[in-house]
Amino acid sequence: TLTNAHPHTGSTIVNKGVLALSGGGTIDNSAQLNLAAGGTFDGSALASDYTPRWGSLSASGTGTASATITGASGYMVNLIYLQPITLTYDGSNPALSISQGTLRLNNNAFTINAASPLAPGTYTLIRQATGSISAVGTFSVTGTAIGGPASISVVGGEVKLTISAALTPP
Repeated sequence: TLTNAHPHTGSTIVNKGVLALSGGGTIDNSAQLNLAAGGTFDGSALASDYTPRWGSLSASGTGTASATITGASGYMVNLIYLQPITLTYDGSNPALSISQGTLRLNNNAFTINAASPLAPGTYTLIRQATGSISAVGTFSVTGTAIGGPASISVVGGEVKLTISAALTPP
């Protein structure tokens, strides 16, 4: 648990377990927050919205274990500084779960990576446990999972990837 601002400027990596913030704890100087499957970033002890200033967010899910962000109850985790979001997706389970609080997005660029390009269809990338995800703007999408025209949308408590068609060889 970090109770003060941490001056670290490199990547913050949570491979497993929980990195928690309370009081005046922040990791705002971190270049990237990287959450592995089963890793949790917990801001539930903060008594307000949390607006991180990390350079980017990277999260991965494997099977039923996703990376998790826990915000303060009744508050938002604001990714409003156009932070790029990279998700490693297994093709069936969300890569990132928001277990409490509301996730707020703003024109974020998504990179979705998978072992191979996904077939046309709609996939849930991020799931909010309760409530909804707040979103402003449009979201670009690239990555190894994208094998054709694709888009990102926010539907209630989920961030969805829709691949409308497979690429056809020249």
